Amino acid sequence: MDLSTDRTEELSQQLATLVTKHKLLDDQVDQEARASVQTSEQKNEIRRLKKIKLQTKDQIAVIQQQLA
Repeated sequence: MDLSTDRTEELSQQLATLVTKHKLLDDQVDQEARASVQTSEQKNEIRRLKKIKLQTKDQIAVIQQQLA
């Protein structure tokens, strides 16, 4: 697939943004999981963050495939 330079730059920027988002989510999950006692709300928040993190990872994979 031959992508235009503008499209490649746009995808690269999106990729960088998603990688940063994924890292931030990873940090949030780690921080929430470190609590010695977790309430059900905290557990739900961890699940929610993990779902978003997985969706972000999937988006990263799609963009990487488009750039390959």
